[in-house]
Amino acid sequence: MLKSRTLAPAIFFFLFLFIIFCVPVIGEVQVPKTSSDIKLSFAPLVKKVAQSVVNISTQRTINSRVVSPLFDDPFFRRFFGENIPWGNSQRRRVENSLGSGVVISSDGIIVTNHHVIAGAEKIKIILSDRREFEAEILGSDKRTDLAILRVKSHKSPFSYIKFFNSDDVEVGDLVLAI
Repeated sequence: MLKSRTLAPAIFFFLFLFIIFCVPVIGEVQVPKTSSDIKLSFAPLVKKVAQSVVNISTQRTINSRVVSPLFDDPFFRRFFGENIPWGNSQRRRVENSLGSGVVISSDGIIVTNHHVIAGAEKIKIILSDRREFEAEILGSDKRTDLAILRVKSHKSPFSYIKFFNSDDVEVGDLVLAI
């Protein structure tokens, strides 16, 4: 009984000494106290590249089956089954989708996501200055969800974002993703 009473304090004492002498001292983190103490701002960079971000509007025609609500009633389903031959009609409708992309060359090459333009029959690019252009798909990959578009006709060069080598970025570097 005496051993268990002296063993527990001894273990805590040695653990306390280990923590004090063996654990490295962590330096004090300097946290800015006010917003004026923060010297880094992405604002100039964002102003520079914001003109290269575009809105993408797509349209596609969909044939959808229209079923009368009457035939969706459980009473009718019970007697006629799931496939009722009458009351079903095809209706064509235009589906609109919106997304965004980034201009990567002065001649109007744009990177966007595959899901933004998937199945699109008409693609419209809207620039930050509200100019609108038709675009065509150069390539698209569903697996990586990337697509490359080209503006069909334009009069002046586009503002674009340059790619940089990601090998030049190190752990701890600040980056801005658009």
